[in-house]
Amino acid sequence: MSLVLTSLGMTTSVGHDVVTACASIRAGITRLAKITNFEALDLEKFELTPAIGHPIVGVTDGFSCMGRWQVMSQIAFADLLKFGDLPTKDDNVFWEKTGLLIVLPVLDNMRFLTATFCHPERIMKTFIEPFLEVVNLPIPKEYAQVAATGTVGTFQAINEARSLIERGLLKRIILLATDSYIDRLSMKWLSLLNRLKINENPEGLYPGEAACTILLEDEAAAIDRGATIISRIDGVTVKEEKDFPSQGRAMASAIQDVLRGSQRTQNRAFAGDLFINLNGENHRAYEFGAFQTLISHDIWGEYHLHTPAVEIGDTGAASGALGIVLAARSQQRGYAATDESLIVSASDEKEIAAAYISCAHFSE
Repeated sequence: MSLVLTSLGMTTSVGHDVVTACASIRAGITRLAKITNFEALDLEKFELTPAIGHPIVGVTDGFSCMGRWQVMSQIAFADLLKFGDLPTKDDNVFWEKTGLLIVLPVLDNMRFLTATFCHPERIMKTFIEPFLEVVNLPIPKEYAQVAATGTVGTFQAINEARSLIERGLLKRIILLATDSYIDRLSMKWLSLLNRLKINENPEGLYPGEAACTILLEDEAAAIDRGATIISRIDGVTVKEEKDFPSQGRAMASAIQDVLRGSQRTQNRAFAGDLFINLNGENHRAYEFGAFQTLISHDIWGEYHLHTPAVEIGDTGAASGALGIVLAARSQQRGYAATDESLIVSASDEKEIAAAYISCAHFSE
């Protein structure tokens, strides 16, 4: 069964819809701003100063972590409906065969320890149910699920979507991934771990926030309803990195598996666009460099590197879906380097995920 992308949605610090955000990121536009709800110690001036990051100014201001996820998700979901010209809530035939998988950051760690409303056993009540009430669509509740699995969650959700569709339970899945490193709890967590990019730590990250949505469909069902097919997802894999610090073995293994297992031409090296969540932290860069010494060069060629964190910061659990949306949009608009794109995500939980997508209508 071929799984295809038929609609996209996004909200970021450089655009509140997929068209604007993708164009802005492609152009290298960035909107670094002061984060007013958190101050970091400037050791040069010996005073507290606002941290710097990529907030979605005018959208998430004043919200807690849960509030930020909610407002970003609602905007990205509405964008998906508009971008794909999806049916209204009156079309029960369409929506009764549509599921919803929501990817959130990992909830059972020190980041959200004091936020009881974020605990795994409460997330359905505090996030999913209010979200479904706002979107007001007849999506079957038994197929509205949350995966608090962080950075690699998008890739795991794609595999889950494929399973549900292959078993005939659904014809399509809306995958929504959202996260924010801008809320006070997350900023404090990053600061305690010395991960923020500030004067005395130039090797840290700039925090960001985003929500991204993609519509995954069985290709036959998409053709039957006359949908525009943007891209095909030809392979997804998730590996565990057992080495610490990472030696790049899991990344090399994940990329080799997804390329060799896809429907691409097997006798040529990959030479398309590579979207990866490099974020300024040294260990991520080391891992990326190390994997290139391990990967088989019969499948690895002169790729075109894209690092969205340069424009919008580290978006955590949203970064995997973000890469897929950027890749699919570049293929749809015709500015992709070739007919193939690779999306790679390295998680804080030592997992590596990779997805291979091909263009549905590529022309040189």
